[in-house]
Amino acid sequence: MVIWRVICSSERLLLMLTIPPVSGLLVSQIGYDLSAPMRAIYRGPSADAWPADATFSLHDAESGAVVLQAPLMYWGECWRSHWWIADFSELKQPGSYRLALEAAGIETIASSPFVVGRYRLWDAAVRPVGIDQFEARAERARFGNGWKDCGAGWREASSHSAALIGLLDLIYIGFEWLGRADAQRLAQQIMHGCDFLVLCQKRAADLGLPPGALIHELPESAWAIPQDHGQAVVALARAARYLYEVDAERSNDYLRRAVASYEYLTRRCAPGQLPNFSPCCTARLKAISRPRS
Repeated sequence: MVIWRVICSSERLLLMLTIPPVSGLLVSQIGYDLSAPMRAIYRGPSADAWPADATFSLHDAESGAVVLQAPLMYWGECWRSHWWIADFSELKQPGSYRLALEAAGIETIASSPFVVGRYRLWDAAVRPVGIDQFEARAERARFGNGWKDCGAGWREASSHSAALIGLLDLIYIGFEWLGRADAQRLAQQIMHGCDFLVLCQKRAADLGLPPGALIHELPESAWAIPQDHGQAVVALARAARYLYEVDAERSNDYLRRAVASYEYLTRRCAPGQLPNFSPCCTARLKAISRPRS
């Protein structure tokens, strides 16, 4: 183990030494809300990449007219890079803009056009992130159950619960802004995610775990992790409250299952021999787990 760690550390150090310095101007590809802080960031290889008197200017993307100019502020060093901030939060007018960094003797660096609007983040991101991508992940998930992970085949109870809590915030806060059609699409995805938690709880029961327990993942990780249950309780209980008008039978079932998981978490579940595992689960790992070829 010590030899392996030394090898890993040496390889990491070699990798760090061979990676060329990264630099560039970073602006939000989605755009900016007028009511929120608006900043662009420059990443440079050394503290002298920009002099102390460097400035930035904000240009109308169509006419090229300068609408704002201010100092480019050095922030400091982090992750083997140096960072500068161009803060244009004082901008009051929506529109399409370009940002340019300028200093004497240094070639000007300009951004691609970006949009500033009154509700830009909501208008540009809520439906693609909160509805479209979940529908696509549901379509790609194993047997259509739950949501496919971005980079793997896993469908963990914990990630589903965290996503559900965010979606429930969205349907509660943004119901009127979404409109009826998108609110219905969102409600369907919330029920789709909750149904996967129900499936994890049913699988735990079939494996002989106590009432209310749920397994971490299907089909591989059939063990009960305490923190999975806390998240699932919140997700199922809130879904039961917010979606009763959409599907009363499902909502009542979610509530019963949230109560059962809460009882399991607070009365039966405790850290066991393995980190973060319930003792009732630890005893069953050998019977449930199979060695992989």
